Amino acid sequence: MKSKIAFFLFAACTCVFCEVHPIVELYSSSVSDPLEGFNRTVESFNAGVIKYVGYPLGEIYTYIAPKVVRDGISNVGKNFKYPISLVNNCIQGKWGNAWHETCRFGINTTAGVLGFWDRARSWGYEMRYEDFGQTFGHYGCGPGFYLNLPLLGPSSGRDTLGMVCDFPFNITTWIFGSAGTLASFGFGTNDVLSHARIMNNYFDHRYDTYILTRAAFIVMREGMISDFSFRHLTGAPELDESFGYMNLKTSNYDFDRKRRTGMVAMPGTNRNFKYTYWKRADATEGTVYLLPGIGSHRESGAMASFAEMFLGRGWNVVVLSNTLAPDYFLKVCQDTLPGAPSRDCIMLDKILALVRDDLASRRPLISDEGSRRNVVMGFSLGGMNTLQLAALEKRGVATCPFDKYIAVNPPFDPMYALSKIDEFFDLPMGWPEEARLERVSECLQKVALVLHGGEEAMSSGRIPLSLEESRFLIGLNIRLTLADALFAMRSELELPVLASHPKMVDLETLRREALGISLSDYAKDLVLPGSGAKDFDSLKASERLDSIGEELKASNKVFLFHNRNDFLLAPEHMTWFESTFGDRATIFPRGSHLGNLYLPQVREALLGCLAGK
Repeated sequence: MKSKIAFFLFAACTCVFCEVHPIVELYSSSVSDPLEGFNRTVESFNAGVIKYVGYPLGEIYTYIAPKVVRDGISNVGKNFKYPISLVNNCIQGKWGNAWHETCRFGINTTAGVLGFWDRARSWGYEMRYEDFGQTFGHYGCGPGFYLNLPLLGPSSGRDTLGMVCDFPFNITTWIFGSAGTLASFGFGTNDVLSHARIMNNYFDHRYDTYILTRAAFIVMREGMISDFSFRHLTGAPELDESFGYMNLKTSNYDFDRKRRTGMVAMPGTNRNFKYTYWKRADATEGTVYLLPGIGSHRESGAMASFAEMFLGRGWNVVVLSNTLAPDYFLKVCQDTLPGAPSRDCIMLDKILALVRDDLASRRPLISDEGSRRNVVMGFSLGGMNTLQLAALEKRGVATCPFDKYIAVNPPFDPMYALSKIDEFFDLPMGWPEEARLERVSECLQKVALVLHGGEEAMSSGRIPLSLEESRFLIGLNIRLTLADALFAMRSELELPVLASHPKMVDLETLRREALGISLSDYAKDLVLPGSGAKDFDSLKASERLDSIGEELKASNKVFLFHNRNDFLLAPEHMTWFESTFGDRATIFPRGSHLGNLYLPQVREALLGCLAGK
């Protein structure tokens, strides 16, 4: 459940490739899903259990039980699985791993007090766990079919049989006798409650989690069967610096508990628009409104990390989902699609006015005169939206003017930026055909391994991805975001974004079509018709930032933060930024796109700009 790596079956329904994209091959050759209707029902059931039972209990449990206790219980559960791992390593002929697991068990059972502390890992004995599902796979047994199990989550025909075979070898059955099942359930409950917040956010932040859950399970299990791990990889990492964005997280795990959700009614509709906020009675600075990047949810970890920083410096914080996130456009859009910042900002301006009024009515009430400053700060596409809002104010037509506008890494030309992302997604098409599929699969397994428990590899910079591979993953992530948005648009808004209707065709066909639409196609074929522009060239010209250059140059309220090596910029774009903003621009030499925002010097620069009068 912690893994969020996903890939869709790619079919060129609206854009044609001379060769099949490797994402198609990977997906086509993976597990079949004849029980999708049942599996989706179980997915909804599991999401409901997490939302209404697991998450509330998890918040209480994590508050009462310190992290060391929760981790210790989880470690004991893992330690008790030693017989399963020993038997399966031996059946597979992995005698070295069997001895390795025996050493782990001996160390943790004694020095680690039944495994409560994982002393073996600190002594160089990391887990080399094997179960019967992996053993079946080792000897050529395919997954058979995908199967989502109530409460237990994603599995397959092979791995469900493997779980049955695992049960007699679980040491809890030997120690606790008839209560062994209850003990095993207790260990599993500890893990679920410890990660309930992560799982709840996962289900809440995406429109359709089913395909992501299935794909993540497939990638992880195949990686485990092939013994994929970082210790088998060589080569220095050449990550695009944008991967630094993954380091944005709160320093205090309990900070998320302080967030609240506000709601405003959208005029002329029966829809309620949600926003996230952190409010303090002693806010001495004011309120900062955060607008995240393409498709990002208002409760993302990155936005929470900024909220924590700003709240600590005396600010109230409000976060809105990005205009291309279903959480935003499903409440706002009626007859046109999001994607043209010059038009999107008109509605965004009205929403911000509603949110500001609603926030002012919420307790704690703010009485300090100095707390009435309002600042909007946007990142990437949110940064472009911020600049468009500043232009509205300069023209005197803004409903909700701000005291300051801060744009972080905004693209200069959104159509150029979209084409670069599509180019990243298509990078595997230039790799040698005979190794293309294996290389893409390995890319996904590397990231899946990190998200599933190899975070130390990310923090130490040891993920051996090439620059091309890391950029492909960036492109894949954003293209999947667009596919999820298209799926939501077609299902909920009844807009002509896809030829297939989810109620008339199978969902696989709909997903193929959704991922078959590139970002450039989306702008040309879907945004253009509702934009009012006479042709695509006119749309591109109207969305470039130089179309509002005079307003931005004349406003002393607008500030810019950018990186000179941002992959979404051409060299002439940076020249324009520097000449337009002058000393109101802070340009960092490195960081690519948003990749240096975790660095203390960058965060302090943002705080300094925010607090400056």
